[in-house]
Amino acid sequence: MMKFIFWGWLSLALPLAARADEGMWLFNQPPRRLLAERYHFDATDPWLDHLRRASIRFNFGGSGSFVSRDGLLISNHHVGADALQKLSTKEKNYLRDGFYARTPAEEVKCLDLELNVLESIEDVSARVNAAVPPEATPAAAFAARRKILAEIEKQSQDQTGLRAEVVTLWQGGAYHLYRYKRYTDVRLVFAPEQQMAFYGGDPDNFVCTGDIIGGNSGSPVVSRAGDFVGIIFDGNLQSLPWDYAYGDKDGRAIAVDSAAILHALQHIFQAKALVRELQRSP
Repeated sequence: MMKFIFWGWLSLALPLAARADEGMWLFNQPPRRLLAERYHFDATDPWLDHLRRASIRFNFGGSGSFVSRDGLLISNHHVGADALQKLSTKEKNYLRDGFYARTPAEEVKCLDLELNVLESIEDVSARVNAAVPPEATPAAAFAARRKILAEIEKQSQDQTGLRAEVVTLWQGGAYHLYRYKRYTDVRLVFAPEQQMAFYGGDPDNFVCTGDIIGGNSGSPVVSRAGDFVGIIFDGNLQSLPWDYAYGDKDGRAIAVDSAAILHALQHIFQAKALVRELQRSP
């Protein structure tokens, strides 16, 4: 079982003079040398495995992250809007009025919500490329590639029981098999009222040079020390070209400060049980 908080404020991101890392990178191909030279940070395999398993994908789009050892996860309010709408009734409008479960018994099970946690990555490029004859026409190559991708996914799912998905990288330059553990028992713990969640100009946000594209809203923002410091929300106008090429001159990502979330839960919403869970060591 998982339980979650939906949060999210939006502020205007202004261009700042700063240097960035080189956009997004794969869990199995991290820029170890860059991180070591620029930040004196050693991205070890255990640390990367921990980061990967702490990151969550929503089945309808969006991301989240675990924030406690008891399965509590957090994401942006707009990522959870679909779930909040489906839970709402004429008597209880969870999207408009918000919700807080003070005890586990008050948590509400979400409808048709599936969360995925990436368990492993396997490079299957050689197998995919071998299945496409060199002399094949574009149409035949497409059909052969689609057939082998389906075979790889089915074989993996039959063998492991994990959700399997072959991801195409660099327009066919590589193919990686992602295996996900699926969670379908997901409980709502907290969501602020809609007007607060979408209030713009809030001072408790920050901008950074972290890369963002569609689908990773709600992902954790991690400092150079490896600490969870916020939730990524969106990018400014100048970040739109990041879908094709990353550049740090003007593009910025908007994030919600984790310390501000904790402060609001404690002093505005009086959510003491949540604060205690968030402050416990993982």
